[in-house]
Amino acid sequence: MVGNPRGKPNQGKARRPAKPERPPRIEDEDEKREHEFEFDLLRQHEEQFDPQRWLQGMSQKRQMPQATLETIDPGPAVLKKRDEPAVDVRPGSNVILVCAHNDSAAGAGNRLMMTTEGDREPTRQPDGTVVNQPSWSAVIDNGSDPMVSVAFARSEPAKAYAISQSGRLYRKDDIDAGGAWSQPGQSPVGDVRQLAVNSRHSGHLYAVTGYNVFRSVDSGASWAHVGAGSVPLSEFNSIVADPGSATRVYLGTDIGVFVSDDEGDTWHPFDVALPNAEVLQIFVSGSYLYAVTHGRGLWRRRLC
Repeated sequence: MVGNPRGKPNQGKARRPAKPERPPRIEDEDEKREHEFEFDLLRQHEEQFDPQRWLQGMSQKRQMPQATLETIDPGPAVLKKRDEPAVDVRPGSNVILVCAHNDSAAGAGNRLMMTTEGDREPTRQPDGTVVNQPSWSAVIDNGSDPMVSVAFARSEPAKAYAISQSGRLYRKDDIDAGGAWSQPGQSPVGDVRQLAVNSRHSGHLYAVTGYNVFRSVDSGASWAHVGAGSVPLSEFNSIVADPGSATRVYLGTDIGVFVSDDEGDTWHPFDVALPNAEVLQIFVSGSYLYAVTHGRGLWRRRLC
């Protein structure tokens, strides 16, 4: 008897031949790129990050995807969660706009902040102090109404829009010009989460609230409710215009991502290669749509 753990004699049965090993699965390059994890972008979307490192990257890249940030500068003005910086990508321009809330007792309030020194590269000294930081100024003071989103018009880069939580819209036709921002109109419903500008038409805007999408075709003077009943009942969180299309818009919701090819009138699921999860924010970088999820990490899918 040889090596029988139960102490029974071998019965002379032939051993079952070993199963052939399955050859390793080989992914093509497109599939690898489709599923590779974007660690650098994920770090930009974590709540804890180095704002100086971010600003340094801004001066090098001159273009940045929308990101979820906690602070832009060690000063009293801080970004609230889900706020996105808007970067002027015109050659030679160093303008950055951010929505901020100032908690200091001397000047509490909700503001839109601007710097023209986005090319500065902050440096931390051995004693911990930071030098060469950009200076910021408040271009809109909105009192108790939080500023929630700001964006440049891709087809007219000097033009910028900002919107508050209550739906109050601000517009600046030339960011280089002095003077106050105009207030052409207001979203019909509050609880605004994000503003997007059509990539081909600078006067076509989209505002997403908790459960509605609104569209303006006259630079914010009037708004129409679009897409009613086209998306299953869910909370809406983020909206972005396709940079290569005059009509395509993407919507991030609690039940995934949806796409519209008619500026929001009708919506369809855009969920292939994306998780069935709460999508807190979406943004476009290069040829990909990125989705920031709750508890499932950062995902991406090629644009339509």
